Amino acid sequence: MVSYSVKLICNKLRIQKDGQASLYLRVTINRETYYVPLNLKWPADLVNNKEGMLYPRTKRDPDYSDYQLIIDTELSKVNEIFKIYRIQDRNLTMELFKDDLQNIDRRRDFIPYMEHKISERYKYKEISFKTKTAHTGTLRRLKKLKSVIPLYSTDRQLLQRFKAKLIKDYDNDAGTIWGRIKDVKTYLHLAIEDGLTVNPDFENFVNTPPLPSITYLEENEINKLLSLYNSNRLDDVRQNVLRAFLFSCFSSLRISDIQLAEWGWVTLNNELQFIPYKNRRFKREVIIPLSTIAKKFIARKVGKFFVLPTDQEMNRCLKDIANDDSVKINKNLTFHVARHTFGTHYYRQTKDVVTLQKIMGHSKITTTMIYVHVNENDKKTGMDLMNDSFLKNTGFLRLVR
Repeated sequence: MVSYSVKLICNKLRIQKDGQASLYLRVTINRETYYVPLNLKWPADLVNNKEGMLYPRTKRDPDYSDYQLIIDTELSKVNEIFKIYRIQDRNLTMELFKDDLQNIDRRRDFIPYMEHKISERYKYKEISFKTKTAHTGTLRRLKKLKSVIPLYSTDRQLLQRFKAKLIKDYDNDAGTIWGRIKDVKTYLHLAIEDGLTVNPDFENFVNTPPLPSITYLEENEINKLLSLYNSNRLDDVRQNVLRAFLFSCFSSLRISDIQLAEWGWVTLNNELQFIPYKNRRFKREVIIPLSTIAKKFIARKVGKFFVLPTDQEMNRCLKDIANDDSVKINKNLTFHVARHTFGTHYYRQTKDVVTLQKIMGHSKITTTMIYVHVNENDKKTGMDLMNDSFLKNTGFLRLVR
């Protein structure tokens, strides 16, 4: 059973010549004591250490009320920490208390909380550097809206105003706005998990994801890349990047997983069995059968599958590959395009969205449904092309008049 207490005292062992002594809050947690300095001084004979009380120097002491207000404010901070740990039935140690007291503002203001939480999650590898940069960008824009956001004010109006600012000041598209608001909601949920009192009204703001718009490669474009790969005309760096890109096209792996992929993931059944980097927090394992084509791009038999340059260099390589005279693909090639290529063609061939969800490691079927929508759009595009073709036929036009 954890026991803790706090009391106002003065240091009567160090009384100054004018009779004043420094004031402290004596915090005791499981018999361990810590003195919180208040940076205040008061006549030592007017401080009751036993009762934790301060007495005025005169009947109408002009400073007494101000001093008492400062003391009460600091006492409330300490008691707030005690209350949170008691309500959550968590074990409070002196080390935890000192950290919480030092950073009490982040328990009251969402801005310092989110700032601290982003750094903490990156430190413990819960998020990647790329995600940290994106979340920091969201925080920077939120600060432009309000530099101080008390946790009790995190209601739907706050998110509505943030959305309006993203549209007006940053001219963000629907996808970017959805992502920024999703970031804010994520950290509000984390604040609740950390025992902070958050205004639950933020949940009433409906953050509807935009209609899917994805880029993928058609079969003829994939064949151009395969021909370029087989030609061995590229230098080693670009050849390796293309090899990894094509592997993603035939396996669905994200770039974060391709960078980590190794032979230890391959089972006796020629399957990849691993926990995706993006889902490592939830420890959700996925199993992906290795197709014959995908296996062709795994050159090494030990260690990692690929040795790749930096993300920036990979993007340059993919741009060069797309612009190659034998390829000429007028699309911005990224590893996300490769993943979308897999999802689109798998669904076209199988119409099995449930299995596709498992292969791609989506936690929600709605995420996988973008490939269903893409194929529905293909149907409409095909019908429009057929319609245009017939309308150009004058004989057909005479028949329908």
